[in-house]
Amino acid sequence: MKTFKLTLIALLFLCTACEKNKFDLGDCDGDECILANGYVYDKSTKKPLSSAKIKVFYEENCGWCGTGCLFREFEIGEIKTNKNGYFETNFSAKEFEGISGNYVFEIYNKNFISETVWISNENQAELFFETNLSPHAYLNLSINLKNTPNIEYFGLSIFSDSLTSHSIGGYNSNEIGLFTDTILNFIVPAERMIYFGYLIKTNSKEKYSNDSTIIVSYNTKDLKISE
Repeated sequence: MKTFKLTLIALLFLCTACEKNKFDLGDCDGDECILANGYVYDKSTKKPLSSAKIKVFYEENCGWCGTGCLFREFEIGEIKTNKNGYFETNFSAKEFEGISGNYVFEIYNKNFISETVWISNENQAELFFETNLSPHAYLNLSINLKNTPNIEYFGLSIFSDSLTSHSIGGYNSNEIGLFTDTILNFIVPAERMIYFGYLIKTNSKEKYSNDSTIIVSYNTKDLKISE
């Protein structure tokens, strides 16, 4: 029982360590300061984006913390780009001494798709990057499977060639259920290649197909998947 209590206390300590710790931006004046700067652009016009919000974090693997906590995350602060799309700030690196992880910059601007930039901590004194945000575009996928007999599974995945490259959306019939005729609507980044692939399984075979498209800013493209 004593061993169990000690183990529980240790796990609680690790999970507590996974909570966000907040620091201040722009007031570092010592030898352990990190300078972070860069530019943010509109991908469609190539013009600088002013007032883009940049949230800065530091992330580190913290091991197993029970349920749902895969890493330790430090919230460093938030800054905005100026009229030239430029930002600059500094913060103390003392809190991250001996910690292996990544600096994370989450960039937001109204009417644009957010991006995330990761920079590995290699004990550098300056962090610099340039990135661009894509305006919204819209993709409507018309799915017609009524002529495919004995369907057992339909899965769809959509992602872009952005820096973040995370999934834009999808469909999994194991979780949502099968259908034979529907329209799926997605908000996607404009001016980027949008990839979408789908898998159809029947009781006798399976088929995988993929395609891609680019959509102009704020426009809508209608595409059809018919099997």
